[in-house]
Amino acid sequence: MSEIEAPEGWKLENDALKRVFVFEDFPHAIGFVVELGRLAEQLYHHPDVDIRWNKVHVTLCTHDAGGVATRKDVEQAEQANAITAEAIAARAKELFG
Repeated sequence: MSEIEAPEGWKLENDALKRVFVFEDFPHAIGFVVELGRLAEQLYHHPDVDIRWNKVHVTLCTHDAGGVATRKDVEQAEQANAITAEAIAARAKELFG
């Protein structure tokens, strides 16, 4: 079991950090996923993502560490929490008009 603390809004479950983000609609959910994807590429640390209309289920774990959550996942979760509503709305508008 990982010896880390889950950031605000996240839970530690089965040695991974998990969170469900809820948005007003599908375009905003996709806008968030695009911003999350940009972050993941910068960090070269890629989450598991499941999109369900206005809900985005995110799971973070470090595969190189045996598939458990590490400090790297905590940092990425904190950065995901910091993705602003403005950035999400701008990306949704860019993608969907």
